Amino acid sequence: MEANILPNPATIPAGITDLLIQIGSRGQLLVQDRQSLKRLDWINRLGSEEWNKIAKMLTQDDCEHLIRGLVIAERDLEWNYGSLNSVSGAIWVFHVYELRFAPSHIQVADWVLQNRGTNNYLPFGVYSDAQNYDEYLDEQRAAVARYQGHVVREGEQQEAKKRREEKRIKDHMSRLEKGKERAARVKKFNAELALIPTSERLGAIVTSGMPLEAISKEILVRIPDTATQIDAEIKLNLIKLIDRRNRGIWGRIKKALI
Repeated sequence: MEANILPNPATIPAGITDLLIQIGSRGQLLVQDRQSLKRLDWINRLGSEEWNKIAKMLTQDDCEHLIRGLVIAERDLEWNYGSLNSVSGAIWVFHVYELRFAPSHIQVADWVLQNRGTNNYLPFGVYSDAQNYDEYLDEQRAAVARYQGHVVREGEQQEAKKRREEKRIKDHMSRLEKGKERAARVKKFNAELALIPTSERLGAIVTSGMPLEAISKEILVRIPDTATQIDAEIKLNLIKLIDRRNRGIWGRIKKALI
């Protein structure tokens, strides 16, 4: 059976693993290798289960050579490694190699980083522009530092947001409380104002510091008739308070004062 005939999409054709190990051992593809691997790029997209099973049965040298063979084939044959670059065969085999033969995986990683093609996910399964293992570790440390910085900043932002929300609620409650207190003062003032003679009410309003809008209109109805009887100083201060209010009850009071 020819190597490019696919009897089972989940199984690597017989002899292909050995061929890849030979390619990795010699470090290059021969003409006959290209023919044998023709239309076999699908094996590079197999899941981890198949490659893990193979890698766990190999000697250290054969496992390393299989990684190299897969990298060379992917690079030189321009194998399509699927929609996700991080799932090519060399990555799965490298993971097994790292578990079984560390720290030798460092030298293997150095070779892959220097000989891979366009797949920057080789051999670790994460994107890397590193040219050697030390650079890869530096990238990972920098990534961790960035992530930790992000977590810290996010925590600070959340804490600041929480403080702002607490302040907003506190300020709102304070405004409600002040509003209740103000309403109570206004109610009390209007009640007291209603008990004094009409002619004295304007004087009481001037000295009270109470906003004119807070004065009940019912209490002011008869005031224009007595406006001319008030003290000159109170009259002047009241005109200043009324200011540009030229309509309504205060407009009529202002007109009576003038």
